[in-house]
Amino acid sequence: MKKIYLFSLGLLTVASIFSQCTPEKGPKIDLVKQSGIALDSYYVDAIPQSAEPKRVLIEEFSGVRCTNCWTGHEATEIILQNHPNRTVGVTLHVADENIEPLTHPYNFANAQNFQTVESTDIDKLFGTYSGMPTALIDRHTFPPATKAFQSPPAVWEGLVNNVLNNATPVNITMSNSWNPSTRSIKSRIELHFTADITDAQYISFMIVENDIINPQYVSNKIDTFYAKHHNILRKMLTNSTGTLITHETKKGSVPVYVFQMDNIPTLWNADHINLVAFVHGSGDKADVVQVIEKPLK
Repeated sequence: MKKIYLFSLGLLTVASIFSQCTPEKGPKIDLVKQSGIALDSYYVDAIPQSAEPKRVLIEEFSGVRCTNCWTGHEATEIILQNHPNRTVGVTLHVADENIEPLTHPYNFANAQNFQTVESTDIDKLFGTYSGMPTALIDRHTFPPATKAFQSPPAVWEGLVNNVLNNATPVNITMSNSWNPSTRSIKSRIELHFTADITDAQYISFMIVENDIINPQYVSNKIDTFYAKHHNILRKMLTNSTGTLITHETKKGSVPVYVFQMDNIPTLWNADHINLVAFVHGSGDKADVVQVIEKPLK
């Protein structure tokens, strides 16, 4: 597909990243200083893409000491199995134990600390949940609820079905690379807008790890080798609550981001790392409009 690229003066070396370029039409590139974003650029599709099917994001809030959180893990797994390639699930553990003490790690040799500041920030953004397990389904508030948090897990699949066939105004592509010598993650994200969006849009990027064996309270006892920890949030390379997309979000617009993290902790198993990116709004229009997940390797 022929592409029209827009470049800022003095940054034309970025053009080597792309192919089939046409002359610049204006300054629309910004090398962001924010940690984790190595490149923030923009071009225009000469022929806008057709909209791809909607995918739904499930953000499950959990805790290793939570007596019923394992039922949330089971519910998410069933949804992912029933809707392959149409659903993405991530699991978050808040780090503020004044809000949620049940995320505190166990004192076993193989126990890991899943708490992240980003999880706490997301929790607070939506008014703080009142009990676990709970989940955000596309960050949508389903009437008559006044918060986006949804409990119990038995309702999650019905809510996923409720939004699964919504139209999405943006297609997301992702290509990832892994450098084992520097333990570096790099991911290139392109946002192809297939319709105009006038409200402010944000991008969030998560590094998650799947299939971690870690102690979890299950069925009235501690399972010290519980193996169903799905897509545990390890780190976000955007702001916790998303980074504003400063480029145009009109039909045919293509903001491009390259996310990078070097020297990831050796505790993280690169063979089990997945990368998740999603576009969403904010405030009372915080809904996720599209999400993508791909393995690192």
